[in-house]
Amino acid sequence: MIKTNDLEKLLELAAKSADQAEIFALGEDFTTLGMENSELKSASSSLLSGVSLRVVKNGRIGMSYSRSLSDPRTLLNMALGALGGGSEFPCRFPCALFRKSPKTHDSGISKLTAAKMAAEGVRVCKALKDAGGQVNVDGIEAGTSTIRVLNSSGADLAARSSAYWLSASVLMPGSYSSVGTLTLGRNFVKTPDASLKRIKWLYKAAQRIARPPSGRIKVLFLPETMYALMWRLSSALSAKNVFHKQSPLADRLGQKVFSQMLSIYDDPLDDSGPGARGFDDEGTVCKKLALVERGAVKNFFSDLYYAHKLEMKPTGHGYRTTMFEGDALALKPVPAARHLNMKPGSSSFDDMIAKMDRGVIVCGMLGAHSGNIVNGDFSVGLSPGIYVENGEPAGGIKDALITGNIYETLKNVVAVEDSACRVRGGVFPAVLVDGISLSARG
Repeated sequence: MIKTNDLEKLLELAAKSADQAEIFALGEDFTTLGMENSELKSASSSLLSGVSLRVVKNGRIGMSYSRSLSDPRTLLNMALGALGGGSEFPCRFPCALFRKSPKTHDSGISKLTAAKMAAEGVRVCKALKDAGGQVNVDGIEAGTSTIRVLNSSGADLAARSSAYWLSASVLMPGSYSSVGTLTLGRNFVKTPDASLKRIKWLYKAAQRIARPPSGRIKVLFLPETMYALMWRLSSALSAKNVFHKQSPLADRLGQKVFSQMLSIYDDPLDDSGPGARGFDDEGTVCKKLALVERGAVKNFFSDLYYAHKLEMKPTGHGYRTTMFEGDALALKPVPAARHLNMKPGSSSFDDMIAKMDRGVIVCGMLGAHSGNIVNGDFSVGLSPGIYVENGEPAGGIKDALITGNIYETLKNVVAVEDSACRVRGGVFPAVLVDGISLSARG
């Protein structure tokens, strides 16, 4: 991490040359392992740090970034030089104060060795071996990250976070698709036996090839695949897309749009897993925010800029992120819901399978980014999918596509699982919906 004194000196220097200044500093220290066919394939470590500077002058904003602060004057001049091509910024950086910070760091992460991580990978591989396919631990990673936000309004916020994750899968024969699970924690977490049991059940259920007819059917989205739907919903709830009149929800605040079984919120303060935040990347205090409550649209989420445009209070959702991976230091903050949660329902997983007279379990997807994201359209390949008939698995599906729109799909919810799982993108239960179009070859 760049030294505290160097950051404070840069802020002082920038504040003398601009009307406002903001510094975002980031440090990361992670160890990553990979295993293939139950054997250790790769091991690496990374140690990164850097700083991003934003300056505001005459109502316009400029930005620059660097991996070091050896030449702060050049970094400042680059940010000032970017003002000419920068956008308007009629906002004030916040003087953020928060009473209680979520628990973001577990000191035990520093004692977690690569040997212990590898041993857990071996255990998971052995537990999945009797499924019958090639077992891959796609990644095991552990480490810490540090964020600091300082600005000329007086904010000086810092957070240190720890994270551990393990991703495991069983490769389907004759293909590159797989069924898998993800374990996440602030420190080492043993992959639950229940998760491994579900992988083996799904894998065995997909061994026989099924050839269902095309048409409208019921579809069960597992927690690991719910991101395809939530991606589209969160895009529509973003203040950016609301302001630009791209969101179908722009004029539907307070209206019931989805099934009353759905209640969705964003909770950056939830520290039961990794990634909790007390403030966003602009220094705005974070809070739990209801987005959909029993099917009704409750709130939009915003950063500083789009909150100003919509004449609303910023909700603490200004993050340096993008649709795909990128260098956070090089990105400007945009509205993003990074801590989505869906409230569990009342149906067990077995009950949901039993409700499927003719349907598909979505275990994995290809092309989740395809279609008009903001408009809610999706068209994804099953990778893999399991066909269910009369409440019983009938086999795996090859060369099949499901298409729909979330504004229809999330109205026709049949059941929501009674437990939720922490996966990439949030904490979700499995959700069973009706009326999705299946296109299957043969």
